[in-house]
Order: sequence, then C-alpha cells, then structure tokens
Amino acid sequence: MEKSVTESKKKTDASIPDKFPLNSFRNFVQKKWEAVYAIIASRHFSDDNIHVIRKSQKDLFYNLKIYEGVEHELLLLSIWKGKDEQYFNTLRDELGSFQAKCTGIPLLKSFWLKSSNTYNRELLERIKKGWVKDKVRMNKMLVKKLMADVVLQQAAQ
Repeated sequence: MEKSVTESKKKTDASIPDKFPLNSFRNFVQKKWEAVYAIIASRHFSDDNIHVIRKSQKDLFYNLKIYEGVEHELLLLSIWKGKDEQYFNTLRDELGSFQAKCTGIPLLKSFWLKSSNTYNRELLERIKKGWVKDKVRMNKMLVKKLMADVVLQQAAQ
C-alpha cells in the first residue's frame, strides 16, 4: 500500500507544471466558474453537482495561494465576482457541512441498524432521520443562495 501511494505521488508530482502562468490561471478560473454556472443554470442540484460546486470553489482559492502581490489581488477580483472573502469562507463551510451529511447518511446503513439492540437502533434511526431533514434543509438553503447569486451576477453584467 505504501509503495503504491509513493508511486502515485511521483506520477502526480511529475504531471504538475513548475509554473502556472497568469493567463493559464485566468483560464482555469473561467472554466471553474463556467462549470458552477452551468450547474446553477441547469437547476439540477444533485448531491454530486453541489459537491462539484464546492470542489470548484476550493480549487480556486487553494490554487490562488501560489500568487502574491498585484497578481494575487487581480486574480482575487476575478474569483470573488463582487463578493468578499467572508462570503466565500461561509459558502465553503456550508457546502462542506452539506457534503458531510451526504457522506454520513449512507454510513448509517439499515443492515447495521438491524444488527444493533433496540435502544441503539432507535437512537441511530432518529439520528439518521435528523440528518436527512438537515440535508434537505441545507440543500434548499444552498440552492436559494446559489440561484440568487446567479441572478445578481447576471444583473451586474
């Protein structure tokens, strides 16, 4: 196992360019936003699509860290799209919490529940129902927020 991880890391490191020119990063930013807007425009907010939005946001901000000074500030403006850092930090946290629910709910599989004693089974079933309700609520909140952002973005253009 350790050998395969080391080999994978070597392959990945070899495929990463030494430099990420500003124009390439701008294209990267544009493609990430296009993917996000395509999902929002489609109004198909599946769990996987919401995860793609979260991953796109993380990719943008984590990769931005390689730039400094004026380049960083200019790129930041193209990423923020009129929002501020706090907005995106909050959005990523909300998307992360949603993803945690999406991941956690299937972990409470019914065959595990059936193998538990009555007290634990009822407790886990209540927890699972609560998580499902939270997930539905979070989905509605995220969809509303993302749709409003697209409307605001279109109005600004």
